[in-house]
Amino acid sequence: QGRLGGQHGAEMAAKFIVDNLKAWGLQPAGDNGTWFQKFPLKDRFEVKPGLSFSIDRGRGFQPFFYLERNMDWAVIDFSGSGRVIAEIVFAGFGLSAPDKGYDDYAGIDVNGKVVVFCHDFPEFASKKGLEEAASMENRLAAARKHGAAAVIVFARPGNFWEAPSTYFPTFRIDQSAYQKDLPIIGISQKILSYMFDDQGQDPAGTIKDIERNGKPHSF
Repeated sequence: QGRLGGQHGAEMAAKFIVDNLKAWGLQPAGDNGTWFQKFPLKDRFEVKPGLSFSIDRGRGFQPFFYLERNMDWAVIDFSGSGRVIAEIVFAGFGLSAPDKGYDDYAGIDVNGKVVVFCHDFPEFASKKGLEEAASMENRLAAARKHGAAAVIVFARPGNFWEAPSTYFPTFRIDQSAYQKDLPIIGISQKILSYMFDDQGQDPAGTIKDIERNGKPHSF
């Protein structure tokens, strides 16, 4: 039945372990003399029913799916919660390191808006000394610093167009990225293409140009 925290299968497994410890003659050392000890889980989150995500390109809202077998987008670990209706702003790789001569936020205003960027490590980052700025924790911090109302991330396009609805950004971040009112989602290539088509641009080509030139191209 699965043994994730909070599931019935986990409770059954815990009881099985306790029964064996008792049979072996061991003494409990848990909370208040019991066999159990409570502790916080800092890398789990609950996605409640009713989530929705849609884009309006001027002809009404186009919804995208958050369904187990047909997912267009997914909630990222340590996402905050909120209801946001705002303009989307593309910010390249989401890096902000003006002291290193690179800033995807230069010349754009994301205050109160939804910022979208590629979560992958840019090819030029090491050459420019941007390793620290390129950590996802620092990229999310940069989005918050510039006033973003929500963050959308996507994986570098190019190799996964054959499965546009199944490939999502995959990465781990620590709890420092959490801000209770900052939603963070990852989108499929299907949604990414929908966003860029409206601007007459190719997302794969745009990302390649940024990496090839080592210069921001935000809009």
